[in-house]
Formats: sequence, structure tokens, C-alpha cells
Amino acid sequence: MNDLNFIGNRISKLRKKLNLTMRQFSELTGCSQGYISDIEHSKNIPSIPKLIEICQVLNITLSEFFNDGTEPLALTPELKELVNQARNLNPEQLKSLSNFIGTLK
Repeated sequence: MNDLNFIGNRISKLRKKLNLTMRQFSELTGCSQGYISDIEHSKNIPSIPKLIEICQVLNITLSEFFNDGTEPLALTPELKELVNQARNLNPEQLKSLSNFIGTLK
């Protein structure tokens, strides 16, 4: 599959997964419905900045978008913040955090 097809198919699949119509999606992205249609039908390709904006609407990162067709892990803003904070912990602190989370189940 070429890049144009991959990008269009991926956006369409993720948009539909969020139960967004093309019209709703175009409003959220600030793009015309025709532009979104052209992307999804492989007639146009978005710029990197526009693709980043599209990913933000889809609640995924650019890296997750290009995860070769596997379903991205959609994180809530709260989970994203928790992950960002956990990145700064040392291994012992991570183990303590994991143990604490285990007690919440």
C-alpha cells in the first residue's frame, strides 16, 4: 500500500472508530469536508503540521498514527499525564507505583 492510500485509509478507519461523520470530523479539524474526503479517498495528502492536528482530534500521537495499521492506544489526557510523570521515575519508584496501582484493583 502506498503512503497516500495508507494515510487516507488510516484516517478514515480512526474517524469511524470514533463514530464521527466526515462533516463532524471536518469541523473538528478545521478542514473542509471536501479536503477530508480527498485525503480519505487518496486524492490528497495532508502536510505534517495538518496531520499532527488531525492526530490531536483523533486523540493519538503521530507515532501511533504510523503504527502500521495496529490499533493505537488511545489515552485520556489524565493517562497521558500519568505516563509523562512516570517517565521521570527511577526503577525503584516505578516498582512502588506499580505496587500501589495493584492495590487499587
